[in-house]
Amino acid sequence: MNDQLEVQLSTLREAGEQLLHSALQISDSVASIRAVLRELTALGYEGLPGASSIELTLRTDIDHNLENLRHLKNQLDQTTNAVENAMIAHFPPLGALLNPSPLTLSLRNRRSVQGSVPTPVAFDPNHYVSSVNRGLYQEWASNRDALASQQWHLQTLTATRAELVTDFRALRNRLSNGTGAYGTQASEISHLQAQIHQLDADIVQTRDEIERLQGQSETLAARLERVAPAAGANLGEIRQLEMGESSDALKQYTEGCVNYIIHRIHIPPALARDAHLWNDLAAENPQYGITQGQTPLPGSVLMMEREHSYGDDLYGHVMYVERVDGANVWITDNTHPDPVLLSDLTTETSGANITYLYLPWHTAG
Repeated sequence: MNDQLEVQLSTLREAGEQLLHSALQISDSVASIRAVLRELTALGYEGLPGASSIELTLRTDIDHNLENLRHLKNQLDQTTNAVENAMIAHFPPLGALLNPSPLTLSLRNRRSVQGSVPTPVAFDPNHYVSSVNRGLYQEWASNRDALASQQWHLQTLTATRAELVTDFRALRNRLSNGTGAYGTQASEISHLQAQIHQLDADIVQTRDEIERLQGQSETLAARLERVAPAAGANLGEIRQLEMGESSDALKQYTEGCVNYIIHRIHIPPALARDAHLWNDLAAENPQYGITQGQTPLPGSVLMMEREHSYGDDLYGHVMYVERVDGANVWITDNTHPDPVLLSDLTTETSGANITYLYLPWHTAG
């Protein structure tokens, strides 16, 4: 291989690694800024001057530019890989590199498919995580840190491999040119080959771990997102709902299933009407940040329309989701104070007549 071309390829790879290193540093800084803003908001410092502009800049400009950097790094990798592979095919003196091990081929194939190293999933729960979801948030944060650690480890392995490959090629070239002691250089080449193959194995293993952590991070972030306050939420009101309980007036003047839920969860007065209206009322009062869906979650409110086979023809019905075990949904209501399977009460366990309400101050992700 042409020495000058090797130097140029090495320069390209180093530039790509520097790009990725810079992107990760900026990403870490952005995460730190967001974390501080969340903590300040949690302490009651809402509406800080310039905070909204900072968040807008982070979300639009910085995030977009980070993605561009990662894309550029990916393009640099693809270019250098293509040139290197073409040269290997045309320069037999490279010997062992002419026939890379299956592990090395696997690594190259995975690199071409995966592109740049994945980055931790960003989670922004609208500056609020309820106490019931703190454990889930800590699990996500720990997973995020582990993912970042594996990314740094991968960079170290990749950089070390690049240095060894450079040494390997230099020795092979000297050996091909007949300079130096053959036995000594052959032994060094064999040793370098073994080190490179081990690094290939370590890189594949680290990439697998990054993929696993990435998938886990996405799952945890999705769980947090579905119980995060919806757009337009008043975080001050939500915090009050998390700390207090339903008013005595609501407990006294409501009946049936609505009264049961009011005793179980801190329910704002605007929501405490006929059961079949709860999904509409939640949408009409965005300040509470209530989201809705078809997935049962512990601590969510199961609302049945009047048309539901189990719901009351006039008032509908609401139930409290105690726990979820796979496909089994355990509920309580005014006629079932002890948990009972929803499927034991009705065959209509999903569909248009059922809505789960996720209260950000109470529902578990």
